[in-house]
Amino acid sequence: MTDVQAAIDWQQVRNILVVRDDRLGDMALYLVVIQNLAHQLPGKRIDVLCSGANVALIEGDPAIDGSFVINDGRLTRDAAAFLESHRPDVVIYYQSYVNFNSLAVSLRAINPNAIYCSMVKDDEEGRHFTTTFVHHGTGSMYDRNLGYAAWLLGIDKSMIHRPQLYIDQHALTQVRTKLKRRFPDERPLVHINLSGGDYKSFLRYLRRNLSAANYVRVIQGIKRRYPKTNFIISAAPEDAGMGERVSNDLGSDVFFYRDSSIPELVSLMKLAAMVITPETAVSHIASVLNKRLVTLFFAERQMRDWRPFSDQYRCVLPRRLPFVWTIDGRQVTDAALELLKPGESLPA
Repeated sequence: MTDVQAAIDWQQVRNILVVRDDRLGDMALYLVVIQNLAHQLPGKRIDVLCSGANVALIEGDPAIDGSFVINDGRLTRDAAAFLESHRPDVVIYYQSYVNFNSLAVSLRAINPNAIYCSMVKDDEEGRHFTTTFVHHGTGSMYDRNLGYAAWLLGIDKSMIHRPQLYIDQHALTQVRTKLKRRFPDERPLVHINLSGGDYKSFLRYLRRNLSAANYVRVIQGIKRRYPKTNFIISAAPEDAGMGERVSNDLGSDVFFYRDSSIPELVSLMKLAAMVITPETAVSHIASVLNKRLVTLFFAERQMRDWRPFSDQYRCVLPRRLPFVWTIDGRQVTDAALELLKPGESLPA
């Protein structure tokens, strides 16, 4: 990240458009940019173009005035109509998209005089409009986003606030009700997410069976120190078999929470004392929520780029087997217990 600031005359800006059409965890990390723009620039309108999943994550956030879905890199009719009436003075986008050319031309046509800022590695998009480019820089992705927010606003990094995740109160009530039915006694919750990684069907089958047994060992290891603990298991549909096996092996203290919406998933993490997950959206959302967090990584390079930024976390690399990785149950258990001081109880 260069020390040169964006030097935008924010007094002349009314409408800001942020384009972030990628994955859920990336949006969670990028909230540090959006929310600090809102905090430092009161009275400016901030709208977001993003994926449908990201809309579900940010909906209700007081920093965001409106959010619209991009379909395959193209403006929907609703988004185009809105932007025509609220022409952005500044457009902030992160990277290239599959159909970025179409999106760039559309945005340029809506307001050819807008200032465009991009946090990218190259200037390929500059064919369509004059753009201020900022190199990715170094450090974790959250550190880069934090620096980018400071660069845009022309302030020191120490003035940047950590992001806050909006909690849908209706979803939170629904989750509380479901958990109360399953766990009548209020006990500390540990949330374990099983999904992460891209596997072929045979490798997924191997990982599911190898990892399920190790997740059982993780839960048993935590329960030896904290017997009065309840466990929530979440998993993507393709990993539901692993979730069923873990919950079936361990009985009433483990609840496989099926088919959770994104607001419900956020609520589950909000209620948990600790989160254990492979490096995926769950890790980044838990980091924003500042949870005790154990994140499982595939490689050291991945760990450098995507490590958590919560105040208390541990990173664990996998146990390697031919053609597949699986978690090391003892290592994950030890990492989870290290987050608690000797004699400290899990918070309810």
